[in-house]
Amino acid sequence: MATLSVIMALYNERPQDAIMAIDSIINQTFSDFELIVILDNPENNELRILLERYVHKDNRILFKINETNLGLPETLNRAIELASGEYIARMDGDDISYPERFEIQLSYLKRYPSLDLIGSNAIIIDENNQRIGTYKKLKSNFAQQIITRKASINLIHPTWLGKTEWFKKLKYRNFFYVEDYDFIARATYYGIKMHNIAEPLIATRIFQNKIVSVSRIKAFEQLYNARKCREWLNFAIKYKTKEYPSLHSIYYPPEDRERYQRIIPDLNALRTSLKTGKKINTLKFLIRILTKCPIAITYRAKVAIWQNLLKIIDPLCLIFEQKKYGI
Repeated sequence: MATLSVIMALYNERPQDAIMAIDSIINQTFSDFELIVILDNPENNELRILLERYVHKDNRILFKINETNLGLPETLNRAIELASGEYIARMDGDDISYPERFEIQLSYLKRYPSLDLIGSNAIIIDENNQRIGTYKKLKSNFAQQIITRKASINLIHPTWLGKTEWFKKLKYRNFFYVEDYDFIARATYYGIKMHNIAEPLIATRIFQNKIVSVSRIKAFEQLYNARKCREWLNFAIKYKTKEYPSLHSIYYPPEDRERYQRIIPDLNALRTSLKTGKKINTLKFLIRILTKCPIAITYRAKVAIWQNLLKIIDPLCLIFEQKKYGI
């Protein structure tokens, strides 16, 4: 039995990206792992042939194909059920793990056994493998708990590495577009201790040439689902419920959805103006968005405010946690 089970879901990734992702795993300095890859698109013969070749080359790879498209949450759950390692690591099919990622994360968990789940910062790359930015996240467990309750998820999903017992207990729910946030919200409710390593251990890919991506098309639903994540978590904590709230249908006001979809071009233009540093354009698009659909900006502003507030106390929280929990 391997120490670590790495779970990866594939659907329609570019073959060259899948190759880089898989190679980055099999070339890790820590070698006692199994890589569980599940293809959630039975019609994608290109990826199927690619993975079958890998299986013949490396016996640490377990490859399965879903008979029908199950979606990301259920595909990851299938991988979790197959996992036999003491720890589970997440990996996306178009990202790149740096060679020492698992060695660093596992040594950290073994050094601080009170921790249950950790992530790391990440380098952002585009479709041409060019570096375009960095994700820097809050580190302490306290900061993880507060940001989850007040605003959003903090740990970057494809950097997760944690104890298998918790992955098998929580699993992913069919809360599409926020399944990672829902997982962390429930982890917070059950008292899981989390930490983020400051060192970037992966390169995560963002396609710059796809202005209207799936996340953009479904951004309104994602926004509403994230709000439900917060509401259910805070309800469960406030009333000390024995069980975490179950999933149920969410009503998406059609008029709000229409308003949000109309300002997507403005959101894209705002993002571009922020990158180019054109303050006049930034102000113009901000005013336009606030006038048409305030919720699109107020949520992002709330996340930014909480992140900046918690950055101030995060170092002190780390010192306290090191003394209390040995973190």
